[in-house]
Amino acid sequence: MSLFITLFIILACLSLIDFLSEHNYGLFISTVILAVIAGVRYNVGYDYGTYYQFYLTGNHSFEKGYVLLNNLAHYFHLSFFTFELLFSLLTMGLLFIFLRKYVRPGLGNLCLLYYFARFYWVRDLGQIRSSLAAVICLFAIKYISEKRLLPFLIITCIAESIHKGSFIIIAAYLMANYFNKHINYFKTITYLLLAYMVGLFLKASPALVSKLTNGSAYVTASVYTENSSASIITLIIQIIVILLYVWIRMRQGKQHSKFMDAVANVYLTGTLIALTLIGYKTLGYRLDTLLNTTEILMVPYIIDKFFSNKIIVVLINIAASAIVLYMIMFSDNSYLNFIPFTTVFTPIK
Repeated sequence: MSLFITLFIILACLSLIDFLSEHNYGLFISTVILAVIAGVRYNVGYDYGTYYQFYLTGNHSFEKGYVLLNNLAHYFHLSFFTFELLFSLLTMGLLFIFLRKYVRPGLGNLCLLYYFARFYWVRDLGQIRSSLAAVICLFAIKYISEKRLLPFLIITCIAESIHKGSFIIIAAYLMANYFNKHINYFKTITYLLLAYMVGLFLKASPALVSKLTNGSAYVTASVYTENSSASIITLIIQIIVILLYVWIRMRQGKQHSKFMDAVANVYLTGTLIALTLIGYKTLGYRLDTLLNTTEILMVPYIIDKFFSNKIIVVLINIAASAIVLYMIMFSDNSYLNFIPFTTVFTPIK
């Protein structure tokens, strides 16, 4: 548990320094720390064994892009541990580039702190394909906001080669450029209610859903379909976040950011998917998680717009990240899956 607390304190302090100085020096340091921690782990994380065995034997069906990365590592005679570190550096490096380029100086490290709390432990120490694909998809947001289909599709295809769920971002492109071009309360609430009603219908029609998904275990096994209190709370938070953004957006009028509108529409699409599949939590998570990565942009942005005092902005962001970390890792003792945190060098308790 000390690792979780220590990392959080380090990232929070670096976030404070960055925000007050309006620089990204701490963002770089935070990124390197998280990349190395994820890269040097040994037999830690939900899918570690699967990726380790695939690297040794190739006995699994993965997307061509991920297979290509494995083949390149084999070509250079790299050990799995070296491959794991390089993969982590690639993922976190791309996230650093995105935050540095598209988030104003000083705010990026607060976004990374929220990422650490919300996604880092499950993805970068487990679902590494999903993590890399989600970060790649972030770069498509620029082209969603500019309605540039070709570069958007190129980035989507690259992400798709790492994780097949990346195709879902096409729905966000359609949402942003055709169904929700002008964000307002009426349309947002209407979409949320419609998605919820469809979700209730699908939840009451398991036979239909099973037929549509060819009897996938994600819709037939109770371990995948039963919602936990944490997943319901997470969904409620998503709805609150999108409604708060709409409130800020309506106040801004014509001075709004097209880029942030695109971010909000990606996030809204993910929330609608979660509501539609409210009775099938794992399937919903698999589809919406790549879109809901934008939460790391939405929450700090909203807090920054609500308060003018820099200290208050930082403290509320840190508190929000701490609450999310508690919900994700401690409320149901998920942190026990990472203890002891064994590395290629030595275990960390």
